[in-house]
Amino acid sequence: MRVWLDDVRVAPSGWTWVKTSADAIALLAGGAVAEISLDHDLGDDDAFGTGYSVVCWIEDGRRDARLRAAADAHPFCQRRWARQDGAGHRQHRAAAARESVAMTDPRFYLVIDLEATTSDDGSLPPEQMETIEIGAVLVDARTLEPEGEFQSFVRPVRHPQLLPFCTTLTDITQAMVDDAPLFPEAFAALRAKLIDHRHPLLFCSWGRYDRIQLERDCGLRGIPNNMPAHVNVKTRFTDVQGIKKKLGMAQALKHCGLPLEGAHHRGIDDARNIARLLPWIVGTKALHLVDPTAERGGDRS
Repeated sequence: MRVWLDDVRVAPSGWTWVKTSADAIALLAGGAVAEISLDHDLGDDDAFGTGYSVVCWIEDGRRDARLRAAADAHPFCQRRWARQDGAGHRQHRAAAARESVAMTDPRFYLVIDLEATTSDDGSLPPEQMETIEIGAVLVDARTLEPEGEFQSFVRPVRHPQLLPFCTTLTDITQAMVDDAPLFPEAFAALRAKLIDHRHPLLFCSWGRYDRIQLERDCGLRGIPNNMPAHVNVKTRFTDVQGIKKKLGMAQALKHCGLPLEGAHHRGIDDARNIARLLPWIVGTKALHLVDPTAERGGDRS
């Protein structure tokens, strides 16, 4: 069985479509899943979980006696754990632990948004996605004003040819990535411009995806991640403003009365827009007349 976890995009032919992490886990527990495609954002993390929830279940199955026998025999789990053995697995666990750090007293917030290779037909699984744009905005924690920016396209190596769906979604063309630096060079440039010698600093992103994708890219290239502690500001926004449903970035902007500036699903534009939301996340601004049951609409960021 091939399982397609996505709350919006219809499964390709030959795939079983599920819309929640619970449904995906139920099929995995049955032992018949040979391949699974995970969408990282299902709109309402509390109600539906995320693609990352399924990954956590797979990992937990290795430790939980009730699940170990079935999970150890499952080929998907075996392949997943084989990739995570050794230093890579320890880095993954360390990053998850860092995300639990509260937003204490940073000097800067580093807002990062990544765009990556992707498909709409299951031909490019999440573990093979590669960053094709890094967008970052450094924000002064005292004034919540931007202090600097970084933007770079990145040339993918595993799947160097962008699929039409990816170009349509991001407006990133083949020519843009063909002339771009490889990930190690772009990542080093990001660190040199906005990270090194700027501590204490918190790495912020709208959701967990960007943290996970950076881990994936560093692991693929065999370079250290060494990113600062991470905070999921999507969750933080929900908690601070008392909203029941987690919102996509575009919807959060609407709730704050802010227009979306630039092109959605472009790394630098999304990073700038997330930075504009920080006064409602770590500052003192509050929403007015918020409907906590607002519909998600079509935003999947």
